[in-house]
Amino acid sequence: MMRVSQTALAPFREAGVATWAMETTDFLAKTYGTYFYALGTRTHDLEAMCTTVHRWASRRGCDGNRLLRQLCCLSVSLGHRFWQDPRFGDYVATTVEDRSIPRAKAVAMLIEHGTTWLDALWTDDDIKDFGERLCTLILGHYSVNSETLRYVLPGHGPMFSAEDETRLLVWLGPRLPACQFNHQRLAYTCLALALGTEWWKDPQYRMLAHHVSAQTDPQQLVNRILPMFRAMP
Repeated sequence: MMRVSQTALAPFREAGVATWAMETTDFLAKTYGTYFYALGTRTHDLEAMCTTVHRWASRRGCDGNRLLRQLCCLSVSLGHRFWQDPRFGDYVATTVEDRSIPRAKAVAMLIEHGTTWLDALWTDDDIKDFGERLCTLILGHYSVNSETLRYVLPGHGPMFSAEDETRLLVWLGPRLPACQFNHQRLAYTCLALALGTEWWKDPQYRMLAHHVSAQTDPQQLVNRILPMFRAMP
């Protein structure tokens, strides 16, 4: 009997993932179309995000189409590699990383945790208002501290003790992109709390990351990003 090696099958698996990513991209574009349009997100960007989620989730047995799409939706909300975000480490460890839990239940539990988190973070708030406040801080030449973080994202403060917030910022600091100017560091940090701790690598936010990196003048940065936030649903 002829045996087919896993190596020989790899190109077929990759082709299947690519096809799935394109189909899921269409689903996400229809579901979050206005949001992605405001961000200048391209179809190719979403395919990259979907492929990353597929590879991560499949290694944990979450390889059904419905489960994978649910996790892609979660990535839109929490960030493309939310499983590496320390704020969600316990959520991931006690759900999809626990192989004793049936996969559908594990994903449902993870989504419930993520939804609860988002509800707490955005209580009586929205991404448009966050963007307005961030631009106010940028133009005011403010630095990153507890006061500015609580202003720009009011839901963040009640979720963290002073010690936990310090630990998060200490962890995040060396991971931020290199930047010359205070307003860039402020933007990177505040956006990390709202969009995910590696948002500048997130394909969804390609244009937003470009503007923060490229604009060395605070007013020019605000001119680029404020219309994006105002156009969000």
